[in-house]
Amino acid sequence: MDINQFFRWEQATRDTIDVKKIYVDMADDLIAGVLLSQIVYWFLPDKEGKTKLRVHKDGELWLVKGREDWWDECRIKPRQFDTAFNKLMEKGLVEKKTFKFDGNPMTHIRIVWDNFLTALNIELDKLETLDNTGFNKSVKTEKHPETLDNTGFNKSVKTKSQICNSVLSKSVKTITENTTKITKEDDEYISKRGKFSRAFEEKAKKIGLPEDVIKETADLIDEQNIVFTDNALRNALKEGEERYINDSIKHFPSWFIKTVKDKQNKQFLKAEKEIRKSIEVPINRFAQFNWLEQH
Repeated sequence: MDINQFFRWEQATRDTIDVKKIYVDMADDLIAGVLLSQIVYWFLPDKEGKTKLRVHKDGELWLVKGREDWWDECRIKPRQFDTAFNKLMEKGLVEKKTFKFDGNPMTHIRIVWDNFLTALNIELDKLETLDNTGFNKSVKTEKHPETLDNTGFNKSVKTKSQICNSVLSKSVKTITENTTKITKEDDEYISKRGKFSRAFEEKAKKIGLPEDVIKETADLIDEQNIVFTDNALRNALKEGEERYINDSIKHFPSWFIKTVKDKQNKQFLKAEKEIRKSIEVPINRFAQFNWLEQH
């Protein structure tokens, strides 16, 4: 194989491992993160939306794999698996039990979803620090248009097309100003630790949640430094009250954190959609401009 053949092979090969960096962050270890990513793969639905798992024990779906089986999938040796899996168990992300499989005792693995999702949200929060407009300053995604990079522009790249950068910056400023106006009209923001958990406690007591549930949830809000609007708080508690009465929530604190974030994000997206309509120079007009070609 010459170098050109190598380049073609490198582009075409499917001999890869798909690992999201956030799983490494959650595991706080590279090998454990790779293992967690592969375990997650088995718990994801297939293309038809059906589970890949076939073992159902104790009301849960389980993955059955021996410690020697992971090498073929993600190049983790048996001893590496032992160490990595123990790290994941120490963090409460996974658990294992021994059941009979084909007549023989085998290790069964499952994700502890409540702990997994809580840990995932904590890592996402580190990447998604919200300012008082509700938009993300540090994560560059389609949901946060005020960052120049995700519109195809880079603050640090200087080219002869800087006029576009100037126009876009004005549009971004308009987004921030209008977002602040909308959110102030619709909701009162609570943005400091402590103040947020107190607001939750005050409203949670009114709907009659148990004191221990309120305390655990408030502690989680402070621990994760959660930020949301009063409107998102009210809607999440309203839904939580109904679900709690019907006994359909396994762990209220984790459910509440996820739910209030979802409602908050929907509110931001709605505000963003309204703001985009009011911008004189649409950002999408420049989105496909390739700075690298001009550099």
